[in-house]
Amino acid sequence: MIFSPLDYATLITENMFTGFWFEFSILLVAAVFGSVAILPYSVRLLKESKKGKSLKLPLWMIVFLSLLQNIVLFAVIIGIGLLAAHQIGLGAPLIGGASLMLPPLLLGILGGCFLLCADLLFLPYFPEKLLKTTLKTTQWENFTASFYGGINEELFSRLFGVSVIAWLLSRVWHTPTGLPTDSIFWIAIVIMAILFALGHLPTLKSLLGTITPVMFFRTILLNTPIGLLCGLLFWHYGITAAIIAHFVADIVYHVGGTYVLRSRVNK
Repeated sequence: MIFSPLDYATLITENMFTGFWFEFSILLVAAVFGSVAILPYSVRLLKESKKGKSLKLPLWMIVFLSLLQNIVLFAVIIGIGLLAAHQIGLGAPLIGGASLMLPPLLLGILGGCFLLCADLLFLPYFPEKLLKTTLKTTQWENFTASFYGGINEELFSRLFGVSVIAWLLSRVWHTPTGLPTDSIFWIAIVIMAILFALGHLPTLKSLLGTITPVMFFRTILLNTPIGLLCGLLFWHYGITAAIIAHFVADIVYHVGGTYVLRSRVNK
């Protein structure tokens, strides 16, 4: 078969925009954006947790090193996650149609409403420092932090975590074609949902010093269902769906929820 220059150009273009390195580049840029977006919120928490104490390094250096660490870390996470995802048949993780955005959007709104309603039940048990920090954060900080939650946490927990666990388990249990069974995907999703919830405890501990049983239960209750939801979306629709749902849930919970929280406290 003889290829024309146009055929070669088309082939190169298709590979450029569907191959591993294109996906890797897009997701890494998104991860860097999320890492920058979280900085105002992170600086706020750092100042609150270190109130009355001097920092070991200048603030600008802490921010720079944190950003550099995130770039390197997520480059590794995305690379391994993509390789594992492709091996277990999840294919390209990017959504290809606007109609597929509706389920994650709606589920993200419902997830955010669940988080808000559940958290209001714990409001009487909020430690004073947590309540003050929540009231001090600006809506801009809450909004930008939602990008990190939606992008970076999903890349780590779902693209990397779920894919790698499912791939490892599929070495033992798999379909005749070598792909993970549905049970394997469920196990991977549940494991990462629990780990995702537990992963929020160190930040809470750094702020409060100690975590009460009520705050521990609150952290698990609020985050595990979101982890399960995003895991299922990743499995059936791709990583973009999980990112959209998580981001929307965070906007509803962190941005909209702050208005609700302030109105309840100021009554």
